[in-house]
Amino acid sequence: MSRKVWFVTGAFRGLGKALVTELFTQGYRVVITARKRAALREFSKNENALLLELDVTKQQQIRQAVEAAMHYFGQIDYLVNNNNAGYGIFGVLVT
Repeated sequence: MSRKVWFVTGAFRGLGKALVTELFTQGYRVVITARKRAALREFSKNENALLLELDVTKQQQIRQAVEAAMHYFGQIDYLVNNNNAGYGIFGVLVT
């Protein structure tokens, strides 16, 4: 039985980084993505890691990342899309 493979986007900080770190402690194999591959440098020595540059707004990059993951690990079992792009407005509301 093969070990499960996680595909985690936006894993260079915060929740994504914490998740990846925990997945490694539990022995999972992980495809780790960020818009800039260099941001994932700290995971580069882990044999259970595949580091990929991925901007999830670019369809071609998504296809290439999935193909690379399938080629490297042969499967993807879980997907965590951790792109917390948001829009916030801060200010005072006067009625």
